Amino acid sequence: MRETGSPGGGDDDRVGVTCRGEDTLKRVAEHHPAARARRARSLAWGIVTHDFPDTDMTADCSGGTNSGGVCLFTAMGNVTRGNTPQNNGGFGNPTNSDLANQSSSNPRNCFYGNMDPDGLTSEPTMIETVDGQPCDTAGTGSAPLAAELVCAANFTGTNPPPCPPGSSYPQATQIQIFPLPSEQPMPDPCAGAPRTRWCPYAGPQSAPAPAPTCPAPAAPCVAAPAPPCAA
Repeated sequence: MRETGSPGGGDDDRVGVTCRGEDTLKRVAEHHPAARARRARSLAWGIVTHDFPDTDMTADCSGGTNSGGVCLFTAMGNVTRGNTPQNNGGFGNPTNSDLANQSSSNPRNCFYGNMDPDGLTSEPTMIETVDGQPCDTAGTGSAPLAAELVCAANFTGTNPPPCPPGSSYPQATQIQIFPLPSEQPMPDPCAGAPRTRWCPYAGPQSAPAPAPTCPAPAAPCVAAPAPPCAA
């Protein structure tokens, strides 16, 4: 399961390499409930469930299917209900919508009880009918959505990405990692805590964070964080 933010709005807690413009990306997930959330202003898909082809886990493909150098994890049995997605699909590419399901897994990824006040958009069309209740049957799936996901996430790592004619998504151009600020350790983690077998703590203590050292000329830097306390 991956939760991702959207450059167009919504919670921005993107993790890893995912599709640009998704608000919630459910992948490598089985039997996961997604309920009672508001997914708004996502530029690609509000909520999308899909199988995930992992090219980094072929040595240990536990839980997936190893085929042709790709470990395929099937998304199945996820339930998306009670959500209020709005104003999603701003990129305007085919399949961009409030709700989407690529996988034809059995049991299906199931959608019901979701509402967009302006009219629920989905891929496949009428997703709460074709991939709705009962949830214990095979899913419909969507080949066009699979092609759009490959395009958006650029799974192939090519430039340009392999996109269907007329489709395009912003691609990552630069990753910049900012230094973390130094933090002083807690003087006494047991202060004010009830007495237990861990408190009062009599083990080794953390050393204060060292002063920053910056070779000249250099950009501003910060002290390295203090090492963790020993158990």
